[in-house]
Amino acid sequence: RDGMHRVIQFLHRLDKPVIAMINGPAVAGGLALALSCDFRIAADTARLGDTSGKFGLLPDEGGAWLFPRAMGLDRALKMTMLAEVYDARTALESGLVTEVVPAAELEAHTMAFARKLASRAPLAVRLAKAMMVRGLSLTLDQSLGEAALSVMVSNPSQDAREGVKAFFEKREAKF
Repeated sequence: RDGMHRVIQFLHRLDKPVIAMINGPAVAGGLALALSCDFRIAADTARLGDTSGKFGLLPDEGGAWLFPRAMGLDRALKMTMLAEVYDARTALESGLVTEVVPAAELEAHTMAFARKLASRAPLAVRLAKAMMVRGLSLTLDQSLGEAALSVMVSNPSQDAREGVKAFFEKREAKF
């Protein structure tokens, strides 16, 4: 357990975007692992849920914290207490996954998504992730204060200079 906890904490704290590619079942601890990633792209054949309650167990791999944040408290309680496992479309509607794609296209789609993320301004991507993750536990005023500090780092950066230059030159920025 301690090892899985460390992996989930590491993924959640990583300052770069993390993508889970789900091609099969992501249940209980597997779902918690997927939810510790920033984006979850699932094959249309994937199944996601929490069966821990079926065995008298608890969502102890971070699920008790992650599930309600992804799908709301009432849905998370229902999923865990009734040991529900959902098809990919229902998981999408519930907030458990970011996208659903045909299984045959899963790897190509996920890699294209990753390449698109990698083409964005690295500093802005990292700061946006940090701001949004921390923002979940801050007040609006605190979040605005942190945003003001982050802008002081990002605006004078080489990334921002390239982004503005590319805009005026009507071309894609190269970071």
